[in-house]
Amino acid sequence: MTAIDVKFITGSGVESGDVTSASLYADNNNDGIVDGGDTLIQSGVDGASGTLSFTTDFQPGTSGTDYLVKATVSLLSGDDTTTFSMTTDDITLDTGDAFGSCTGATHTMDANLTQLHYRWRNDDGAESGGGTITETGSGATDVGSGLTVSITHSLTINADDVIIAMVNADSTQTISDANGANSFEQAIQEPGAGAGSTYAIYYRVAGASEPSAYSWNLTATDDWSVQIRVFSGVDTSSVWDVAPSTSTRTIQTTSSNPATAPTMTTSTDGAMGIIAFFIDRSSYTLSSPTNGYGTEVQPTSGTGRMQASYTRTWATATATGASSATISTNYSWVAHQFALKPVTSSGATFVADEDTMLVLARADFIKRLRFLVSNEGGGELGGGQLQAAGGGDR
Repeated sequence: MTAIDVKFITGSGVESGDVTSASLYADNNNDGIVDGGDTLIQSGVDGASGTLSFTTDFQPGTSGTDYLVKATVSLLSGDDTTTFSMTTDDITLDTGDAFGSCTGATHTMDANLTQLHYRWRNDDGAESGGGTITETGSGATDVGSGLTVSITHSLTINADDVIIAMVNADSTQTISDANGANSFEQAIQEPGAGAGSTYAIYYRVAGASEPSAYSWNLTATDDWSVQIRVFSGVDTSSVWDVAPSTSTRTIQTTSSNPATAPTMTTSTDGAMGIIAFFIDRSSYTLSSPTNGYGTEVQPTSGTGRMQASYTRTWATATATGASSATISTNYSWVAHQFALKPVTSSGATFVADEDTMLVLARADFIKRLRFLVSNEGGGELGGGQLQAAGGGDR
C-alpha cells in the first residue's frame, strides 16, 4: 500500500484542524488497542478537509490484519460523537485496486469527568511572580531627649507584617535595641554620619501579638527622633529586595540641596521602594520627593533630630535611578534608597503527587488542591484514542 485516507466526522464546533497527531498502527495482536505488540507505520498526521492522509508505503498482512488509527481531537464537549471511516476507494496500491470492505467506528465523548490525579501544593495560594506589598500603618515622634528612644502607637499589626524602624540621634554614639522578646534586627548603623548625628535602620517580622510601644537605648543623653512603618505582603524569609547598606546611601558633609540617594537595582516585580533622609538638625523639614516617591512619614515638632521617609512600588524589577527630596534649608545630610521584597510563589513545592490521597499529605502543608480530570470513557475508536483533560484550582 502507498496511501490510506481515513475520513472523519466530528462534533459541532470541531474543525478539521482540531484533529491532530494521528498515527497508523498494525494491530499485530488483534486486541483492538494500541499497545507494545503493535507496529507503528506512520505518525504526526494532522487532519485536513475531514481526512487523515497516511502516505508511508507498507506491505499489508495476508491474513486479515487489523489497523489502528490513534489521534488527538480537541474541543469536544460531553456527548459529542466522532466517526472514523474509509472505503476501498481510500486505499492506494502500487498496482491494481483494493477490494473487500472496511468497517468504521463511532466514539461518543463521555460527559462525566472523573478525578484521576491530585497535587497537594505547599504555598500561600499566590500564583507565580511578585505579590503586592501594602503599607498598613506608620508613626513618628521627635519629642524626646535622653538615653532611651521610644515610640508609642495604636497601630493594628498582624502576624508576619514587617515593621521598619528608623532612629536618628544627636552626636556620635551607639544605638541598641531594647525590645527584649520583640527585638528588631539592625540593617545598618553609622555613628557620626553626615554632620555628626548617628542613625540606624531596623526591621522586625511581627509576631501574633505586638506591644504598643518600642524602644532603643543610646550611649549618650541627646535629642533623638524615631519613625516606624508597617507593611503586609513582604517576604518574611528574606525581607530585603535591596538591603540598606553603604552602597545604597550618600553622605553629604557640607551644606547642599537637594538630598539625593543613589540609584538601586531591584530584583523582584512589586518591590516596595523606600527613601530615607537623616539630618542633624531639629527644625528643618523635607518635601517634594522625586522619582515617583510619596506617602511621607516625618516627625514635625521641631525638637528632636530631623528625619523623613517616602515610599513607592516598583512594578517591575529595574534600575531606579537616584531619588531626592528638598530640605527647607541647605544643610549636610544622609540619604538612603532601599526596597522590601514581596511574597512570591516561586518557591512553592508539591508535598504529594501522582494519585496521592488526601490522608497521606500533612494537613498543615495543604493550602491548595490542584487537580487533573480525564475522560474515563475514552478508548480506542476504530483505532482512534480520545481524551479530554482539564485542570484548575480549588
